[in-house]
Amino acid sequence: MREAAVRCALRLPWPVRIAVLTFLFHALVAVGFDLPAVFRKYNLAAEQYLSGELPVVRLMDFSPFYFHLSLAAERLVPEPEAVLHWLQIVLIAISAGFLFALLRRRFSARLAAAAVVVLAVDRHVLVYQRFLEPEACLLFFLLGLLFFVEQERPSSPWIAGGFAALGLATRPTFLPVFLLVPLYLWLRGARGRRLLVRAIAFALPVAAMVVVLMLRAAAITGDPRTPVMNPGTVFFEGNNPLSRGTSAVYPPTVLHLAGHAHSAPDSAHEFYRQVARAATGEDLSIAEVNTYWIERAVRVIRAEPRRTLRLVGAKLFRSFHNFRWHDFSLAWNYDGRILLPPVPFGLVSALALIGALFEVRRWRRSFLYFAVGFTQLAVMLTFYVSARQQLVLLPALLYFAAAAVAEIRRRGWRRSLPIQGLTVLLAITLMLPNDLIRDELYRRRGFLEANRLLQEIRRKTRDDPLARHAPLAVEAMAAAPWWLDWMRPAYFPQEGSTLEACVAEALAARRRAGHDRAWVAADFDLARILLRAGRLEEAEHLLEPLAAGRREVYRGAKHASEPLFYLGRAAALRGDRERAVELLRAALERRPGDPFVLAELIALSDDPRYQESLLGFGSILDAQYLLGQALLVHDRPREAAAAFGFVVRRLPQFREGRIHLAAALGGSGRIDEGAEHYLEAVRDRQEPILLSGPITELFRRWAARHPDRPLVQLFAARVLHQHGRFHEALDLLVKLDPPSHLRAKVTEESEGIRAAITASEPQASSTLLPLSRGLREHDFP
Repeated sequence: MREAAVRCALRLPWPVRIAVLTFLFHALVAVGFDLPAVFRKYNLAAEQYLSGELPVVRLMDFSPFYFHLSLAAERLVPEPEAVLHWLQIVLIAISAGFLFALLRRRFSARLAAAAVVVLAVDRHVLVYQRFLEPEACLLFFLLGLLFFVEQERPSSPWIAGGFAALGLATRPTFLPVFLLVPLYLWLRGARGRRLLVRAIAFALPVAAMVVVLMLRAAAITGDPRTPVMNPGTVFFEGNNPLSRGTSAVYPPTVLHLAGHAHSAPDSAHEFYRQVARAATGEDLSIAEVNTYWIERAVRVIRAEPRRTLRLVGAKLFRSFHNFRWHDFSLAWNYDGRILLPPVPFGLVSALALIGALFEVRRWRRSFLYFAVGFTQLAVMLTFYVSARQQLVLLPALLYFAAAAVAEIRRRGWRRSLPIQGLTVLLAITLMLPNDLIRDELYRRRGFLEANRLLQEIRRKTRDDPLARHAPLAVEAMAAAPWWLDWMRPAYFPQEGSTLEACVAEALAARRRAGHDRAWVAADFDLARILLRAGRLEEAEHLLEPLAAGRREVYRGAKHASEPLFYLGRAAALRGDRERAVELLRAALERRPGDPFVLAELIALSDDPRYQESLLGFGSILDAQYLLGQALLVHDRPREAAAAFGFVVRRLPQFREGRIHLAAALGGSGRIDEGAEHYLEAVRDRQEPILLSGPITELFRRWAARHPDRPLVQLFAARVLHQHGRFHEALDLLVKLDPPSHLRAKVTEESEGIRAAITASEPQASSTLLPLSRGLREHDFP
């Protein structure tokens, strides 16, 4: 029986054997490692759609094919996630068989097999066969298209067209390749009626899918012009002044709104629409929203052409670089747990670039591979680079890498030494890390450590007062200090030392212990927290060498990323506005169009040129929000209140805008209005705590203004309690003689404050009540 099975296996064609071996290898990886849960955005969307929680219009935010595949799995099988995972392993295995058959037509069997081994063990492939995202399907459709286009059977064009149509329904990025297939058929010698028949047979399924997608969009939105996903918002994410060309970079308003969306999958798409509609005051369609964000990005590109060219160059370099720019942290975590030596992507890229130069002489036979490579490269240069997009570039890279190896073998060892030397030099260039890569690794490690600590806090406080474990909260915030305003818990005691001072000490301790090997990023974060703690001289001491060395860190839309920005702010806080403006102008030279720098310059100089540039970034709501923050820092609360008031009127659900408006109103003497705005902002969500100093001062003054109103005293005590001013809060309640309907609430609040005081005393510095949540996937990067 066993011998018969072996004989049967040996009779199988080599592509089938390759597919079977690839499946067995990936199955072994899938079951052989202790790996985190799958990324289940599509499954969650399908579940919510079936339960009626997901609005129909949200279907436009997902890959049509993969969403409906997930929907079918949810309806038809008991364990949909497992089924989809194993389906993706099967598709990758068949893709490997397709690749072998394609390469075998042009190269030796050994070389084709070696390329397939690289595909099978490549980290991009190993990671994304696990995650329930469309890339495995797209890889399968792409290689299936290439395989059947090469076939001469009468049915091959129809099958190739079917693969192209399904690829188009998965992601629209390869539409230019599909349009070039008839030209490739002509280059291969098809003429006259034969060419016409084959071209029509291929084009009909593709055209039919375009019609289906447009009809689907019209049925969902009433507008067929944006049939697949949201190209306008993605274009903005990869080209706005805060983008570095890797992963999505949301504008601040979208970032904050998405941060509060607990269960909605990929909610940023919906918030892009809300912000665009609020900014324009019009009920924009999805197509018009995409146009709105494209116009914002194009405005930046026209205003800063040199910056755009540098960004395109950086994207080009990162497209071939060995570093994997995963755009969600769970993928990076999974990547690190696969205990197999990776094949260097930088080496494959170097060989591919050399091979592409050789194949220029034989461009007709390699036409489709050039088309695939240039199309996916154009997608990354137009939008942004990510590991998922590098995966889909891999077939073209492996083809050209095989061409380079074949040319080296043809020339012989000695005659090809210059080619080998150039390949090694190029590979080293594409494998060396830089500041941004070190910063990315530093932030990924910090994300995972902070999440682990937050989980430990929740576990330890099930039966124990959480205040006793408060140092863990400081450790968590020190592990990811750029998220301080996203993680800052309520009820952290700030009577002896502020939270910023505690986190600064923890960061300094980590730095002394050598915990953060990416010293540029660690020093930058420590300096920023020291600046917030008012320790200007220490902050400047750390920032000056970073600025002088033009060292790079990246904080996206969370905070400014330029050391000169913080040196300018420190100078302004010292009272030297002239020096501050000088430093900020230098920062703007280094980071043209940076909205944080522009807002700071407006607050310090009132130069109308900077106002025009700031309005060119994102929406007017983002511009006003950042300007209001800068005005508030530099003690211009009336103007800050006007800026924040505009934002809140247009976008009342924007929690951070309301809290900043409350602080600005309090600073300008409008105490009652400020208190009302703050209480409205935190009615449904008290964490994270923001602007602790200005907010506590606002509620002190509010309580002092209304000593005869028990409800005001109770609310003021609650806010002071949440901001860690326990004794002040208790004093307000002790003096209070509440009416009967408030007596129970006052008693409950008083008991909570006394418990916090008791729990915090042994700690001398730290206490905490339960954190509302940990960090989540869309918080990163």
